[in-house]
Amino acid sequence: MRIIFFEKLILLTLLFITLNKNIGPKPHCCVAADRYIPLPRYTMKEIIITKAELNLNKEIDRKFLHKKITVDHMDRVLDETEYNFKGDAIHRITYRYSTFDNISETIEFDASNNLIERQLYSEDENGEITSSTTEYGNGAKTTKKFQFTDLGNADKATLIDENGNVIGYETYILDSDERIVSEFESDENHNELSRIDRKFNDSGEILRETHFSEGEIDEITSNHYRNGQLVKIQRSKNLESIVSTEVREFDSKNRIIKRTTNYHEYSDVEIEFSEYDNNDNVVSNMVEVNGRMIFTNVCKYDKENRLLEEYIMELNLNGSINAHERVFYAYKD
Repeated sequence: MRIIFFEKLILLTLLFITLNKNIGPKPHCCVAADRYIPLPRYTMKEIIITKAELNLNKEIDRKFLHKKITVDHMDRVLDETEYNFKGDAIHRITYRYSTFDNISETIEFDASNNLIERQLYSEDENGEITSSTTEYGNGAKTTKKFQFTDLGNADKATLIDENGNVIGYETYILDSDERIVSEFESDENHNELSRIDRKFNDSGEILRETHFSEGEIDEITSNHYRNGQLVKIQRSKNLESIVSTEVREFDSKNRIIKRTTNYHEYSDVEIEFSEYDNNDNVVSNMVEVNGRMIFTNVCKYDKENRLLEEYIMELNLNGSINAHERVFYAYKD
């Protein structure tokens, strides 16, 4: 089913959004509905993340275990547990996988080990996702069932609540290259609630994305490319009222080294600078707003390009400290 690509893209984005700093395998442990099922010891690897809070002299005030991530022999995340400075587990997410290597289940727990959310995915014999179910800690449940429609080049998901009632629909319209050119949500009576329209260039890149809410434009994002690179992004409330403009600069290796965003309504200018090593790892990232530096992140890596250490300083616009810390990464096979 064509819409499966979009659903898988969402899953991969959610799974790897916190792992995109080349920190290597990520932590996880196989779990059943309400308990852990440890994998054989030889199949598991672990990342231990320790956080050290610093004073103004960069001396350590407090150091504690921040997060444990467990991965299997295929480097798939199995379990990710976050801790507070007292050593209490405050958040946990577990992952299970199908024989097709798709995520088949994610379970999220709070500090009291109560269920926050569980997501289940069903596949057909080809490994394509046919339905997804989200269960919440309060007992509510929503199921999406994917199917082809009679709209031509389109896919559709039917939303069903815990009582089996249809509560809405999601429809995806695709072009001849199977790119999603329009997607919209509607209620059980097929009244449109929201919609996203996309326009692509000949290279398949998104030129414009327009968001609608109950028929009215919420936001328009216009993308500008040069030699295949996204060099400018403009966001507006309509075609004439530009809210923000982001301009990107690249180095000779096509890596983003500067990102300047003008927020026109407030006359604010945010500039982000990035530096890289010879292996394309980000070693420095800094952000300034209206000339005031508000964020600094310096990274160190090992010979395998795994993240070893971060120095982080984050300030409010008024100059007060939000975060001042060092973060250490240890990898255990």
